Amino acid sequence: MTSAQKIQQAIKQWGNAPQFQWDICATWHIPNALREKHGGKDDRWHECEMGKYFNAVDRRIYKAAHKNRGLRVNRWMVMERAGGVGWHSHGLLQTPAHMTNEAFIDELLSLWHRHCGNKNASRFQSYLFEAELVKVDFFNYTIKDISNLNENANGVLDTHYTVLPKL
Repeated sequence: MTSAQKIQQAIKQWGNAPQFQWDICATWHIPNALREKHGGKDDRWHECEMGKYFNAVDRRIYKAAHKNRGLRVNRWMVMERAGGVGWHSHGLLQTPAHMTNEAFIDELLSLWHRHCGNKNASRFQSYLFEAELVKVDFFNYTIKDISNLNENANGVLDTHYTVLPKL
């Protein structure tokens, strides 16, 4: 086993540790209309859009505690570039203690549709955001294309908007 494979294996074991308690896996796509309007073609632009979205999520979920005590939704975020869809994000999230999984997913969906704009209420609406309870090793899926681990990769770890729980 090469050292890169050993590192990847260690990261897989770390990310699946029970202490993280990831219970929601999700995927976010930014509509092409929004990309064209703002000239968003690269990973940095995509990362900024996800930052705006997650600031809105944290404010909605934690209200004033978001600002006063720095509370954030725990999340592991990666960005990936694929041929037909461009840059998009995959993430694992931890449902806040005061919410149910269903209510949390509904908030994420509502805020993503608001972020993307109502003009995208067409046939692509369901494609823009997908989330469900974690049933398989989604962490492994998220790291499959991270460029630090795979030289032919099309993805990057979103270090600005990944928020890990305090262990």
